[in-house]
Amino acid sequence: MDSYMVFDGLKLQEFVEDDEGFGKYVDEKFEALDKDQNGRLSPKELRPAVAAIGAALGLPAQGSSPDADIIYDQVLNEYFINGKSDGISKEDFRTVLSDILLGVADGLKRDPVSLLTLDGRLLQHYARSPAFEFDAIATFTDFHNSQPSLEIGVANITVEQGMPPASDPWVMEKIVKPAAESCGFRELIINVSAEEFVEALRSVVLEVASRLEKSPVTVAHSKKIYDGKSIQKFVKKKDEVDKVDGVVSEIFKMVEADEGGVLKQNEFNNLVLQILGSLMLQLEGNPITVSSNALVKSSQNDDDSDFLPHL
Repeated sequence: MDSYMVFDGLKLQEFVEDDEGFGKYVDEKFEALDKDQNGRLSPKELRPAVAAIGAALGLPAQGSSPDADIIYDQVLNEYFINGKSDGISKEDFRTVLSDILLGVADGLKRDPVSLLTLDGRLLQHYARSPAFEFDAIATFTDFHNSQPSLEIGVANITVEQGMPPASDPWVMEKIVKPAAESCGFRELIINVSAEEFVEALRSVVLEVASRLEKSPVTVAHSKKIYDGKSIQKFVKKKDEVDKVDGVVSEIFKMVEADEGGVLKQNEFNNLVLQILGSLMLQLEGNPITVSSNALVKSSQNDDDSDFLPHL
């Protein structure tokens, strides 16, 4: 069966707070980056570390996105323009790493991430189950007057069913399309009946499962449930509500200017709390679940991919 691990940030926090263990980690990484061994990191020497941390935080690789490259450059400029043109000391390096890793840990506490290794067995079981046929027919029915699409059929299969996220271009280009071609489908849009679509989709999915069995992939999976509990905790904490008073006051001034002072400020504040309360009740009765999946690709540069701690 496909395997998974859950990361909730606790181990990462414990690691950073372990002075001896984290100190050894900093020493090792600093020495590996300090190519000229002068005890300080130049922009060129620090760049692999920034790239590795950016990748861990979900940013595109350096050079692949102009927007991401701006972020990478800003991080470097923060240290080498603002008074540190002579390089980064080991103590500065430790402080930066500590802040970043603790920030990641806090994020994982709020929204744990599961790493699922998909090796094709779960997907193969699903493709041969009655549930697959039912889902495939439902997908075919949704096409209405348009031609059936194997791409959409595959995209409707979830990570929980064993399929890597087909929304990822790499999955589509490197796994799904080659699998379809090996099954005789050079085009993913096909003109077939419902029964033929089910069997065509099944053959492609089974071929994907076969490819995953030979080369498993890892997917980072997270799930957020909006059930009103956060709002409930918020409105019960007077100090938290008080923090928002300043923001609410500014909003009220804008509304007052636009509407000619229809509401008094205390009435406006109460209205905001009523809206929050209504949202809380709606979410309690009808929770909203948002799932996200991202393929975890290994870096082409082993030094970069091995930069962050393996816990």
